Amino acid sequence: SLNGDEIRYLDGEKLDSRDSRYSLITSTVGYLPRLGECFLIYIPRRMVYGYPWTRNGSVQISEGTFINIRTFEKKYGDYTGRWKDNPFMFNFTYTPKENADETTLAETIPEEDEEEWEEDEVILSDEYSPVAADSFRSIAKEGRGRIVYSKGPSTLPEDLKSLLSKMKVNAQLDVVFAIDTTGSMQDDLESLRKRWIPSLAEQAKEFGSVRFGLLLYRDYFDNYNYNDLPVKIFPFTSSVEELSANLDTIVIRGNEGGDVPEAVNEALYASITEFDWRSGANKQIILIGDAEPHAYPKGKKKISGETVQSLAKEKDISLNCIILPNTL
Repeated sequence: SLNGDEIRYLDGEKLDSRDSRYSLITSTVGYLPRLGECFLIYIPRRMVYGYPWTRNGSVQISEGTFINIRTFEKKYGDYTGRWKDNPFMFNFTYTPKENADETTLAETIPEEDEEEWEEDEVILSDEYSPVAADSFRSIAKEGRGRIVYSKGPSTLPEDLKSLLSKMKVNAQLDVVFAIDTTGSMQDDLESLRKRWIPSLAEQAKEFGSVRFGLLLYRDYFDNYNYNDLPVKIFPFTSSVEELSANLDTIVIRGNEGGDVPEAVNEALYASITEFDWRSGANKQIILIGDAEPHAYPKGKKKISGETVQSLAKEKDISLNCIILPNTL
């Protein structure tokens, strides 16, 4: 009996309400080899809370989420007994069911996609948000791009250089760098200014014709606003000096945004739709950040991940991602 069919009590009586079902509650003892007898509650990646007539909404569960576990003396969450609140902080991993059908799991990913898309083997540390890493991987895979698991300021310049070196399949290259500029990115941006820009000036000579676009993004209610999107745009330029000057305009005071989530889908959407891409060019977007997109579309335009992927395919634009450690 887990998450949905376990009854609850209120004021000593069974609670039977359409708005009170599917609670994260259990009074049934389970068993795990490492723990022995225990109570099991499966926490979904998104939870809905509240009631229609009062405070309500949904929240995405990710690394560092504060979880409050309430224990009761009596079964079914009965308040007539004693109880305590026990707060915990969790890091989350995703584990497939032990009895999962391997054939069914394999069928969820088309064979041709598995053959065409390659990913470097990597072991993620606790420094990365698992939700962000999973989101960026999905963006890159569906967007026919590459993903890089960067170690942060120390490797970011080389990570970018290596990623760009794999894009020389056409005499013309248009690339937009979509960069998270919230507080957690301050050291990464300094590394881009001081170490990456000088190396880019040399690397750019290897391309027949290259243009660089720059898009900065944060989240809603921060100080970016371009066509009702929380982004700031610098048009394509062939000049590394101009790109450098644009990077120098970024000011991070350390309190903009947070670390999860950010307007990632909006940044990709604007990168696709707000730049004058050349029709014959190799078109690439490089997303650089440490936080996942919102679980559900926000703002006036309600940009979803599906919308982004559809537009990218329509315009033949590849979506590449560099995921950074979460430093907040």
